[in-house]
Amino acid sequence: MEKELLHVQEEVKRIQSVTVVIGQFLEAVDQDHAIVGFATGPNYYVRVLSILDRELLKPGCSVALHKYSNALVDVLPPEADSSIQMLRPDEKPEVSYSDIGGLDMQKQEVKEAVELPLSHGEFYQQIGIDPPRGVLIFGP
Repeated sequence: MEKELLHVQEEVKRIQSVTVVIGQFLEAVDQDHAIVGFATGPNYYVRVLSILDRELLKPGCSVALHKYSNALVDVLPPEADSSIQMLRPDEKPEVSYSDIGGLDMQKQEVKEAVELPLSHGEFYQQIGIDPPRGVLIFGP
């Protein structure tokens, strides 16, 4: 029995030592599954590790998910929440191209490099070239 307990504890440590992704616990679906949201994308239906204390799972708390399986492996302490919140953007800026004075040629280049591949990706496929992967904007 003790050997089995040690084996299970080692397995839990191994799972928890894998690189994790941070998400936000939204709701428990049942004892073994939950809905978790990410700041960068959609919500996921994930498996909850059986050894987790379900009492710690409160809506809005930060959780650690296994990088590859998205299984919920840990509940992060409240003090971790504040440091994670600092990384999230507060709000989406409401800036348009018309708010930027001048620089017409540069604005056109940004539109062609960023917007065109997203809105008309088929143009790049027809020509047989890969769309740009990003832009570097620098200056004062």
